[in-house]
Amino acid sequence: MADYFEYSAGHIIAEMGGRKALDTSVPMLNLVPSAAITLTDYAISWPDLFSGTIFEQVRQTIESPPSVFNDYFGCSTWIGLVEQEWGPSEPSPRTLADISLGTVPAGTDYLEIWVNLSRTVNPAKILDLALASNFPEGEWVKLDGYSCVVEEFGGVARQFEFVLDGTSVKLRRYQSVNKDGGLLPGTTRVNPSEDIGNATFFYAGTNAPEDGSKYAIYGQMIQQLGPDRNIPTHRPSGKEAGSASNVPCSMSHAGISYASTWTGDIIIKPGFIDA
Repeated sequence: MADYFEYSAGHIIAEMGGRKALDTSVPMLNLVPSAAITLTDYAISWPDLFSGTIFEQVRQTIESPPSVFNDYFGCSTWIGLVEQEWGPSEPSPRTLADISLGTVPAGTDYLEIWVNLSRTVNPAKILDLALASNFPEGEWVKLDGYSCVVEEFGGVARQFEFVLDGTSVKLRRYQSVNKDGGLLPGTTRVNPSEDIGNATFFYAGTNAPEDGSKYAIYGQMIQQLGPDRNIPTHRPSGKEAGSASNVPCSMSHAGISYASTWTGDIIIKPGFIDA
């Protein structure tokens, strides 16, 4: 199609290479680069997630002829991430307050946003897999919708967005854990009575009480023992009436955190539509 330029019905229309390059009948956009908000080495952070501990025990009975039965016990412990939603409208302690980044001229009704970010604080794993992200690290990315899901894997998701509030530009963050997105089926948050057979227990953590109507998904493994004849690993000490020789898997969360930080450069150019 030939390039052309015309004045029609009170508007200017130009086409080049088969593409409409100008049409004054649609709203025009005017950016104001001189009023841009530029942030260098800026960190976008999310806090650790609420979690308890999932304790799994196994018992295997093996027959050794003639008619000798031996029990082998084992256990494994996992971070148990409970269902949760965080954001600016969630109640404390799950509130993620908006962060003011700067101001733009009065009347601004459009933002052109570019970000170049890399993950500088890595969260703990989901099972033995990294909490994945499809975000292109270390590259300039234009956020046409002002927002981005930066992490999403195994039931855990994190998102950030930029919000225009009058003449103020604010950063807004969200994070969530959804039992239906886990790599393994979630376990109910219950701690049943003592059992020396195969069983799964949930032990409460900070803001993660035992609650049989709710779920936890499997996070990073803490420890695994057995199966072994000499290590009766059923139920952690203090939660059962077993022998003092009971050697359960550790339930310590020391050194395991799901906090996450993305750091880099941000350019926010204000604009006016049909000004």
